[in-house]
Amino acid sequence: MIYVVNGLWTELESGSLWRKIAASVLLISPFSFIPGAFPLVPSLFLSAAVFPALLTDRARGIRDLSVAGFYAGIVILLISYVVFRIENYAYIPSYILTGVSIGYSSLRQYIGDYAATVRSIPILLIFHLGILLILVLMSLDKLLSRRIFVTGFLVVFALTAIGWLHYFRSDKDYLALARSYKQVQMWAKEHTNGSDLFMVDPTIYYGWRDYSQRSSFGDLRSWLFNWANSNNAQTYQEGLKRFREFSIPLNPYLETPRIEKFANLSQAIQTRYYDAGDDWRMELSRRYGVHYFVLMKSKMKEGSDLTVSYENRHFAVLSID
Repeated sequence: MIYVVNGLWTELESGSLWRKIAASVLLISPFSFIPGAFPLVPSLFLSAAVFPALLTDRARGIRDLSVAGFYAGIVILLISYVVFRIENYAYIPSYILTGVSIGYSSLRQYIGDYAATVRSIPILLIFHLGILLILVLMSLDKLLSRRIFVTGFLVVFALTAIGWLHYFRSDKDYLALARSYKQVQMWAKEHTNGSDLFMVDPTIYYGWRDYSQRSSFGDLRSWLFNWANSNNAQTYQEGLKRFREFSIPLNPYLETPRIEKFANLSQAIQTRYYDAGDDWRMELSRRYGVHYFVLMKSKMKEGSDLTVSYENRHFAVLSID
């Protein structure tokens, strides 16, 4: 990344106007994405430079041919997705060339993220305004000294970054939920035994042990994927065993290796967790030694006869006496 940014920055001093425009747009392109989206389109744009080199015999090495092949594979999969809506075929190369499959998945996520951004996020207005300002600077290139031009670009870059950060800062409701979750953890640390086992909403994937310093029954991601970290068959079997406690068939979510399937499965697990009654909780406690159940109050569909050991605005902790 350092080399890429340095190379693009160097292009700002190029005598070619179109190279300056391309470099400027690419440098601010991250601000056109929602957080977490992979910048696949800018990456493809950057790697496209290998084709002129191949056509002019300036580069015919294995590295350049590999980049060109990878690029062509991504473009073919993109055309397949957009034109034919092919999904299953796109994953066949994953058994031959994992990188192409990952690239295709990233591209699909990028398309979805960009479409959602266009529909609902004014950050694109900021990004496109930044591009417009850059084009204005380019048009004045002959009238401006290099120092003034670079300073102007940095101002545009800073304004775009500030606008992006301002829009994507966490909203008040989310921050209030996070504070409530921390309060639950602090209560657990101060009022429960270190050996007590908690069953937290299994679709809250991070953070429980940060402040509570208490063990949990786990979450969906750990049940299905933690075995890969240790390559341990026992961990794999234990994860499946805990997953099966929710009585949700796994096979329908494995028909195609799409990232959306995990989101759907996560939603099904959460629904089952809040639909379950006290009998299910008591049985889970008997079989695994769970002492406490942590639930989001807004998702609880019915009351419970279990003791409410702690509650705040967003969470309730039920205990097995």
